[in-house]
Amino acid sequence: MSQVASKSIIIPIFPLELVLLPGEQQQLRVFEPRYKQMLDDCLLQNEPIGLCLTDPFAPIFGWDGPNLHGTTARITYHEEQGLDHFIEIQGQRRFRILRIIKPLLPPLDIEKYPTQPTVQKLLEDFEKDKLTQPPTLELSNFQDCEDSMEKVEKKLYLQAEIEFLPELEGELIPESAERLLMIWSAFLEALGNGIGLKDEILDDWIISQKASVANADASSFWRMASILLHDPWAKQALLESEEIGEALEE
Repeated sequence: MSQVASKSIIIPIFPLELVLLPGEQQQLRVFEPRYKQMLDDCLLQNEPIGLCLTDPFAPIFGWDGPNLHGTTARITYHEEQGLDHFIEIQGQRRFRILRIIKPLLPPLDIEKYPTQPTVQKLLEDFEKDKLTQPPTLELSNFQDCEDSMEKVEKKLYLQAEIEFLPELEGELIPESAERLLMIWSAFLEALGNGIGLKDEILDDWIISQKASVANADASSFWRMASILLHDPWAKQALLESEEIGEALEE
């Protein structure tokens, strides 16, 4: 994680077809070489991943680009199984992308690489290409930082200069809070009935779960939203909101 300005940092970007909200947990399988390199870097340096919903209409060097709002994710568990890596992550802070740093390579040529190559193989081939082809910006290991003398080392994965967004402001008005708690209660009741909880246990459980989000603050809101919402674009709209009331309307 590089510091390029007093209020911005550079982090790895992981575009996926999902949205991770603050506090939310997800499990991921990592198998592509570019993301294996990203995982190694983040684990070695104990740094977060920037998770963003993909934007196929804004490609970066041939890859699907990211939406400009995302969430940093902390790796809470990692296990290697054969050639794959399995990780558990937890959402942390919302951010906005200021500038994208292109990866070293475009999508792989399946004729040249019929199976997934190792990270080392890709990096070795990249260095060979630099020796046999005329120098170009695409064959450079570094990208200049705008408004700075610093150069950023390119990776197989996307990186971005980001700024963190403030926590959601405000609180829900009583009517909105009551409506949200009713939706939450209905969900909990359906879930409890689905797993066969007895009525007396179910009632106590619902009361305790409602109490855990009774403050109607940002952390409570994110917790309910991560469980109640499944559509990634609905979650993306929440992620881009500035106030709790605005987010609820989304």
